[in-house]
Amino acid sequence: MVNAFVELIRGFGWETAIEVSFSIYGERGAIDVLAWHAATGTLLVAEIKSVIPDAQAMISALDRKSRLGPRIAADRGWKAASASRLLVVLDGSTSRRRVADLGAIFGAAFPQRGRAVRQWLREPGVGPISNVLFLPDSRHTTGRLRSGRPWCGSALRTGQGSARCAVPENLGQFSGRFVAAAHSRTFGAPPSVVLAEQARPWQESGNGAS
Repeated sequence: MVNAFVELIRGFGWETAIEVSFSIYGERGAIDVLAWHAATGTLLVAEIKSVIPDAQAMISALDRKSRLGPRIAADRGWKAASASRLLVVLDGSTSRRRVADLGAIFGAAFPQRGRAVRQWLREPGVGPISNVLFLPDSRHTTGRLRSGRPWCGSALRTGQGSARCAVPENLGQFSGRFVAAAHSRTFGAPPSVVLAEQARPWQESGNGAS
């Protein structure tokens, strides 16, 4: 999750530091991701959570890190005009239900969510703010396969055949069974050895479809 979040905000022009430890007047800890947007002088303290533990303890810890953030950033030469905080949570029904169940607490601590968060990350001109961002698990792909051209699903819908198909760059994340089924539905033939070989590392990792 940390890697996925860092890749996301670096694409928006943020500089990042990961697992930044601190010890200031007896207050010790580590910031999951400390980010700096030089164009606006904005500092961001991000806490990354795959699950939501004790909400009050988590918010208290993030408050402390956000308060100390500008001083920690100054040691890196980052002079913050404003400091914001972001709770990044693994997206899923359990996490969303947990946030909904604690609506009063999260609503007070993190008033901005959804598209407003991503828009602010692109253009952090207003602050300080306190946000929650639900981030999909980058280890599992639930959407379309990524490729420079539409893959076999598009060919199946349009009937334009293999001319519209491309080998997905992330094919290794999918099981050989999935590849075979998609290829068979589209072309009426089994996948090539190349496709099977590209799918094999994913299967061997223990994450293949059963």
